[in-house]
Amino acid sequence: MRVERFGASFGSVYKGELTGYEIPEDRYVFDFKLMPTGQWAQVDHSSDFFGHGVWANPYSRKLVTWCEGDLYIVHCDTDAEFVERIREDAAFDTFKGIDPFLNQKLRDRFVELGLAEFLH
Repeated sequence: MRVERFGASFGSVYKGELTGYEIPEDRYVFDFKLMPTGQWAQVDHSSDFFGHGVWANPYSRKLVTWCEGDLYIVHCDTDAEFVERIREDAAFDTFKGIDPFLNQKLRDRFVELGLAEFLH
């Protein structure tokens, strides 16, 4: 597993691979850029707001967290690592579930990985 960190807190600049922008000002840039690809699901937390969001791609095994201007991209090497990372996230009391946005193919991929219990 590899974690990339970008933002003022880390003194690094994000080049815009996911969003086409440098670090955006709010989470909605991620919603509007990632969700239409059909590859990303939103990982819902009770702490979500315009300054925080988490998304998961079960195909590329990436997790993206954007928190008040800082961006974290977790690259999992195997399906097992990806599942473990999702289960670790689910252990937090703020975790509410995974939303594949009515995308059946995306939902099926999470089910195939054994994560059906977290879908809504």
